[in-house]
Amino acid sequence: MWNTYCKEVEGIVFVLDSSDPLRLQVAANELAVLLEIEAIHNRPVPILFLANKSDLPGAMTPESIESTLHLEELSSERKWVVVSTNALKGTNVDTAFSWLSMQVIKAFPAR
Repeated sequence: MWNTYCKEVEGIVFVLDSSDPLRLQVAANELAVLLEIEAIHNRPVPILFLANKSDLPGAMTPESIESTLHLEELSSERKWVVVSTNALKGTNVDTAFSWLSMQVIKAFPAR
């Protein structure tokens, strides 16, 4: 199904539950599959990782999430960021989407 929905994607929002480290492993596997999709693999599609529920006790830090997802292994051509958020309060959501908007403009300037 990914091929159907990713043909002309210009930015990805990947929402994570930063308070649930076990599900983060599942997310890491899904990210690996997603990044192998031809429409994404060979294009500089930026990825915004929203580390939601960052206000909960025991929530993982962005650095810990980066390590768990092996983001340091991504191509230097692919821009990405992990932003701690609280969707219920809107914490950092505007900042995160501003970052993504700027990265999409840089990656696909002709649009």
